[in-house]
Amino acid sequence: MYLRLTEVDLQEVVYERDLPADFRTGKGMEESSFELKHRLGDASYHELWFEGIHVSHGRIKLNRDARINIEAYLPVVEMHFSLAGTSRSFFVDNKLKLDFEAKQHNIHYYPRINGTLEVTVDNVNNEMLEVHLTESYFRRLAYMDNPMFTRMVENIEKGKPAIMNRHNGHITPVMQQLIQQIRYNNRQGALKRLAIESSVLELMMLQVEQFEDDAATLICSPANRRDTDKLQQVRLLLEQDPHQAHTLEGLARQTGLNDFKLKKGFKELFGTTVFGYLHDLRMQDARRLLLDEHKTINEVADYCGYAYVQHFTTAFKKKFGVTPGMLRKAS
Repeated sequence: MYLRLTEVDLQEVVYERDLPADFRTGKGMEESSFELKHRLGDASYHELWFEGIHVSHGRIKLNRDARINIEAYLPVVEMHFSLAGTSRSFFVDNKLKLDFEAKQHNIHYYPRINGTLEVTVDNVNNEMLEVHLTESYFRRLAYMDNPMFTRMVENIEKGKPAIMNRHNGHITPVMQQLIQQIRYNNRQGALKRLAIESSVLELMMLQVEQFEDDAATLICSPANRRDTDKLQQVRLLLEQDPHQAHTLEGLARQTGLNDFKLKKGFKELFGTTVFGYLHDLRMQDARRLLLDEHKTINEVADYCGYAYVQHFTTAFKKKFGVTPGMLRKAS
């Protein structure tokens, strides 16, 4: 896959990369990392690849809004996960528009990339995980009888860009866990490749399941759609201030739901309880504070509401598989 990033205003090449066809490698799997300091801002990037699959994780901290021209030549299906920040992309001669807010995901296909990425300064790192699947790899998955896969394959056969779902999905706590497993996998060699591939396939399964649920919601009764909107509002309240002392009674009162609909509906829609989701948000924020803002473990434990740092460390390890100290050493 050939990739070139060019800063639009000055026509300056910022990054250039060439990967082998179908991501083949004689080593079973390869990995690469780099850090870039530029007048636009700072960036870090880690990637790994093996036949059929390329996974990349990137962070960008901008000093100002930027427009980056992207050129890439290798038809791929991309599983995109926007972990932080907002971005807007215009691909394939600016005819395919992709907008992502934080904690959103989608799956899209483009036979080639020639377009513009717009990234805005919002005082947080823009962070994303992308999984690229070759056409042949995706076709093997898509032989199953599923209308969403079928539509994507039809577009691949025609060489037309496509998006699996018209609306971006929301990254659930289970998806977050799989993303962490991909990013912080300590296995070596063939076992690491198997673990990464397994997590990628499970992530795709969760994406497609969520899109199917969204499609089913559209044909539900107006009353159910109103309840779904209210549950989405509950999720937004949690995300806007995860460290507030939220209560079920308070959330129900703010959104006009009764306790039963709040507890049952939230778990059905998001796959976890209200407080399970809140705990995940706090752990994700703790990871951000440790990695991006370089807070001490004691400071983060206190901020997350833990009276004892040992309890925070135990909860953090249960969530991410590593202690806060181990995470810092690995970053």
